[in-house]
Parts: sequence; structure tokens; C-alpha cells
Amino acid sequence: MSFSQDHVTNRSYKLDTLGSSFTVIVSLKSPCRLQLVGVYMQDWKFKSSNCPPVTVIVPMRNQEHNLSRLVANLRSQTVRDAQFLLIDDGSTDHTFQKAQELIDGDRRFEVYTKEYTGTGSTRNYGIARARGRYLFFLDADDQIATSRTLETLCEVADRKDVPVCGGSIQFIKRGKVIAPTYAWTPRDERIFDSFLSANALPEEPFEYFLKSGIYSYSEYQYDAGFTRFVFRRDLIQNNGILFPKRRYFEDPVFFTRAMDAANHFAVVPGVVYIYTVGWHPVLHDENYFLETLQGIRENLLFSKERGYKRLHRITCARFRQCNDIDLVLNDSNIVALRQAARDMWSEFDKKFAEEGSAVEVPRCVCAVEAYKSKEWNSAHARIVRMMRTTCARIVRTVKSLRLMKSLQNLTDA
Repeated sequence: MSFSQDHVTNRSYKLDTLGSSFTVIVSLKSPCRLQLVGVYMQDWKFKSSNCPPVTVIVPMRNQEHNLSRLVANLRSQTVRDAQFLLIDDGSTDHTFQKAQELIDGDRRFEVYTKEYTGTGSTRNYGIARARGRYLFFLDADDQIATSRTLETLCEVADRKDVPVCGGSIQFIKRGKVIAPTYAWTPRDERIFDSFLSANALPEEPFEYFLKSGIYSYSEYQYDAGFTRFVFRRDLIQNNGILFPKRRYFEDPVFFTRAMDAANHFAVVPGVVYIYTVGWHPVLHDENYFLETLQGIRENLLFSKERGYKRLHRITCARFRQCNDIDLVLNDSNIVALRQAARDMWSEFDKKFAEEGSAVEVPRCVCAVEAYKSKEWNSAHARIVRMMRTTCARIVRTVKSLRLMKSLQNLTDA
């Protein structure tokens, strides 16, 4: 920590600490009295000055109707010299042409177009062209929560010296929030056999995102929500971590490998990513189920190899989340799909998953469940009434005191 004085004005002081710079302005009222005028944060400098602080990779396919909002959202980011990669994945509309028009010469943006290969390959295309110290993945129909989100995530990751940093996700549909801001809670369904029926799919451990801190992935062990994090580029490239070259269930495979390589991650409180639900439906065809089963099988193998028991249970539960897969498996004509399901299920180790399966329910989860109950709603209504009554009494008291003071002033006059 160091101080420096502005010799021109004789009243500006600069404080350097933890990689950030603050200018504290004071006014000299007397030899023994200083008055604080303001505190201003200087432009934050990343450790690596020869590359952009962050690269945002945006795969696009037939997103012409979302591009205006997307470009405006990226332009609003306060992080300086960012790299925004807009990658058209073989769109059949005018996505590529409109993206070129909207960037209007902004050097932070780079627009590419290529043949349709799927989201996984498109993100890999962006990783190969990224120059930023950190990588952030954004879908074209989603939004970065605030203008300071990227700057905050990168700053915290750099200051705490961790390769991954993230925050909470907010889910919206038709402009309305449809899920808690802190997490995505998967559907609680009965799955496969008596073991998984008795042990419902664990909810996302959103308690990690309620306050800032540094956490271990061996404790977190979740497979979804990778868009809420920034990843240091050297972590991804040095470990050869890429998205599988397929269209479905590619992100859980990438995310689990990246988090395992990182080991630890930092969290900032608050929403960092806004996920839009329902812009375009997913086509549940044979290819969708085949690729999903392949991804589930890969994560089952990975979780056993790395000793992630909770991840193993969650990955198995993903199978049941495939809508209508039971109907497809009953179609005797789809031999490849039935074989893929058998291969996937053969990798589920029931004995391994059962070890330590009794997971303590966090208090915050209990609080959410209580929030949903009628008892809590009734208690909440009583609390609100009490608070309103108390506030009303305070207002009346203040008004009475003001009236008494006014009367006293009149009397003194």
C-alpha cells in the first residue's frame, strides 16, 4: 500500500492496494481538519497488459431478431479493450450480414461465419481465435446482467488469483423472472431404480452463490451453468479442454473438465447472467437423444475416474430429464439409440454413487422450500403487517416531533 500526493493541487492523494488504484480527494479546512471530498476508482489494470482482459464468445444461428439487443448489451460493458467474437454457425437468415452492420466499425467486435457444425464446434472456433486473458461464453438470445459484470468477474479472478470466477443466473421467459436469481433448480423426478427414486436429483448447490468466497470443485460437483463463469484462457488451452464436436450435451462435458482442472473457483454475489427460456424449441429427434446419451456416458466415466460421487448421481439423473426418451426407446426401429442407452446405463456405478449419498440439505434450501409453503406465506403476511404498522407509528412520531418543534419555534418567537 502506498500514497502519493498531487503537488499541483496539494490535496489529491492516491492509494494503491490489491492491484486497484483509488484517488482520495480531501479539502484542507484548517491545519488540523481535513474534509473528504470524494473517492474515485482509477482504470483497473490487468496483470497481462499485452492482451485484452476478456474474450466473449457468442455462437449464433438464425439470431437476426436478437442481434440488436445482443450488440447493445456487449457495448454496455465497462471493461476496456474487450474482444467480442460473434460467430455465425451457418445461419439461413441474415444473421451474419446484420451483425456486420450493427458493429459499425467497433474494433472490439469480430464477426465470423462458417458452415453449420453445432454449438460445441462453434465455441471451439472462438477459443482458437481468442486473445483475452479470460473467456466468457454468451448465447445470442441471453444477456450479461449488468454493464460492470465482466469487469467485476475478471477483476475478482485476477485479484484472488483463481482461474475461474462466477456468479448467479437469472431465468426469464417472455420478460418475466421464472426461477430464483441464485440458481437453476432441476426438476425433482423419480429416476431409474429404487436407489435413485429414494435419492431425488440434488438441487444445484446455490448456497455457494449467496456470498463471495473461494470454493473447491470437489465440494461443488455440479455439471451445469457454465455461462455464469469466466475461465482463464491458459487454463483451457494448456489442458486441451474443448467442447465435444456435437450439438447437444456438449457444455456439461466441457464444464466438468474445466472445473476439475481449475480445482478452485471464486464467487461474486449477485446475478451475472440472464438466461432466456423458450426462444426456440429443441428438436427432440434421434440425433438429439444419441448425442445426449453420449455426453451423459462421458460424464459418468469422468466422475468415476475423478471420484466425484455427487456428480455421478447428478449425471445419471440427467437421463430422465430427456423429454419423451421413453417413447423413443420403445421404438424398435431405432437400434442405435437403444444401444446407446444400454452403453450409457452400463457406466452407472450404483455402489459408487451410494457412498455418501445422504447429503445434508443446506439451510438455504430449507428456506426456499419454506418460502413455497402456505405456512411461510402466512407468517410472511403477518411480518409484513407488523412492519407496516411499525413504520406507520414511526412516521406519526416524526410528524408529531416536527409539529412540536414548529410550535416551540412559534412560542419562542
